[in-house]
Amino acid sequence: MKKILIISAYFAPCSLTPSQRVTYWAENFHKHGIYPVIITRAWNKNVSDYIDTKKPVGTKIVRETHSNYEVIYVPFKPGLADSAFLKFSGGIFAPIFHLAKIIDLLTIGFTFRFSSYKHILREAINLVKDVSFQKAIISGEPFHLFKIGYILKKKFNLDWIADYRDDWTTNELQTSRPGRLLRSLLLRIERAHEIKWVTSATLITSVSQLYTERISNLLGIRGETIANGFDEGLLTFPDSELNDEFTITYSGTLYPNQDISIVINAIRRLKKDGIKVRLVFLGAGYEPSQKIRVKNLLGELYQESGFVTDKYPREQALSVLKRSHVFLAVAYGELKGIPSSKLYEYIGLSKPILLCPSDNDVMESTILYSGIGYIANDEIKCAEVIRKLISHYENGEIENTINVNFKRNLSFGRANQLKLLANFV
Repeated sequence: MKKILIISAYFAPCSLTPSQRVTYWAENFHKHGIYPVIITRAWNKNVSDYIDTKKPVGTKIVRETHSNYEVIYVPFKPGLADSAFLKFSGGIFAPIFHLAKIIDLLTIGFTFRFSSYKHILREAINLVKDVSFQKAIISGEPFHLFKIGYILKKKFNLDWIADYRDDWTTNELQTSRPGRLLRSLLLRIERAHEIKWVTSATLITSVSQLYTERISNLLGIRGETIANGFDEGLLTFPDSELNDEFTITYSGTLYPNQDISIVINAIRRLKKDGIKVRLVFLGAGYEPSQKIRVKNLLGELYQESGFVTDKYPREQALSVLKRSHVFLAVAYGELKGIPSSKLYEYIGLSKPILLCPSDNDVMESTILYSGIGYIANDEIKCAEVIRKLISHYENGEIENTINVNFKRNLSFGRANQLKLLANFV
């Protein structure tokens, strides 16, 4: 078997969505003749909010040997920026946190001493000294992990693949922000880091074609798209009885640029006509500011017609989704090329997906290709689609009105995506 090294901050038992990508690779690479050794940080099993990801975890290195892979968990001790976040991220002390972030960005170019991931670097160097690997895969973000690939290539001539779960300095949020001098300077420094470190890789992978093209064009190296996909186990996940009340569920983190007012106003419109619809934001309480935003937008409808939950363990979250009638997807403002990982999970669960509003891009094309997608860009159309779906459920017609092609949708499965990746390892 080929032996490869994978470095990722996110890995089981971490309950956050980013951990699912690399965890699946580790558990299934053996089917392609590949034996991975993973270096990751220590995690508590359940992470309830963003602050939990910055807290110290573990006191010693833990090594686990499984039947088809190995994992090395190194203690997580927050570095300069993460320590400042825990102490100073809010209120009048926020400038101290921002200063720490700037220092972290400036110093990472020549030392890992102030980084939260210095222990991963140390373990990677010690491991590669003693073990012969044919290739490494480093998954970001955090994108500063890519410097480890640069160092391993320089010290040991180890070829590596840079796996982008998001894009870095080509991200539209970065490139389109108003051009204050300091922000512009910091972006230039980050871009210099990205170009210097990642051009030492043999390949970049990313989760969407647009991301892949942008990153590949910036760096001048080959890129391949490896989508997040869905775990094929979802296809056989036990059914649950549907909620008595018609339920639309959005699953995962909610971001400020996602316009949820359209669907909320559609539900408000339906309520005036005597039609009750329940809107659930599953796990959106992970970001306290978004929980407040949802409450404010729902107003008098909060609790009666909509609510927000904290992060649930995966099995519990899937059970909530199984009891829902419709899944909600929401575009990320004007941003393109973002295929929400939850979108693939929706497809794996094979229920109607309401995209409101549409991104007119990869999300729309994906759900329409899946045969279970509905598009609405205003509250009137959204209310109309919801009425139609309620009618289909009440009349027992829902199975006939969604055109699920299971064989075709397996192309979105993680097994197919891993097969593509294995070709490049």
